[in-house]
Amino acid sequence: MVLLTILVWLVFVLGISWVSLLGSSPKLPFPQFDGDNPCLWLPRVVIYFEMYYADPSAWVKLASMSCPGPATRWVQSVDKNV
Repeated sequence: MVLLTILVWLVFVLGISWVSLLGSSPKLPFPQFDGDNPCLWLPRVVIYFEMYYADPSAWVKLASMSCPGPATRWVQSVDKNV
């Protein structure tokens, strides 16, 4: 019971994530976007960001870095600020 109390205190009072206490997530490569179908790519990216606790305010910039070649032009055509 004492251990559980300490874990809860670390998470809720100090803001330490459960992942850092229980072990790290497996290192997976970021899903690459080839420019063909963003509707298939997007759910994989959201899962990746949630799994690694990425700050939602950085999602667009992080995702835009995973678009090589022609996909880069597609991203730039959709969002001129990227």
